[in-house]
Amino acid sequence: MNARDLYTKYDCNGDYIYFTDEACINAYTGHIEDYDNGYLWREADVVDGFMNGIYKEYFENSMQPAQIVHCEHNLQFGLNVEFYESGKVHYTSLVISNDYFDCLEFDENGSVIKKEIWPDSHFQFWIMKNAKIVYQKFAKVFVQQMFMNGVKKNKKYL
Repeated sequence: MNARDLYTKYDCNGDYIYFTDEACINAYTGHIEDYDNGYLWREADVVDGFMNGIYKEYFENSMQPAQIVHCEHNLQFGLNVEFYESGKVHYTSLVISNDYFDCLEFDENGSVIKKEIWPDSHFQFWIMKNAKIVYQKFAKVFVQQMFMNGVKKNKKYL
């Protein structure tokens, strides 16, 4: 589905939530593609309006991926890989809730030119500092999914 054929609203991070109707009531589930001047520039899997699954961006006027990352509820989670236009890996990082950890940058020959590895103490500090925010985001997602599933399937939740 061409993303421009769908209706959108913004989530709390300024990312799109996709809908099939102008009133933005019926959330879209499926695969979206977005084109610029006839060329695919990004694509993603969408569940209940939010990007969930693999997200890809492409170089301008090319089918060569510029970035591939996994998303959950419009947030990047997991391994992020960015490429040179030649197709070789330029940058990799671990991403949790749109925060980048353990980053490696490579030259076009595959040699590491920059390394940013978070010591355990810094990572633990990040978790403690952001635990409430991350918990609230996941709790909100969980409640939304329960409500949507309950409405769709007529199930009652305690």
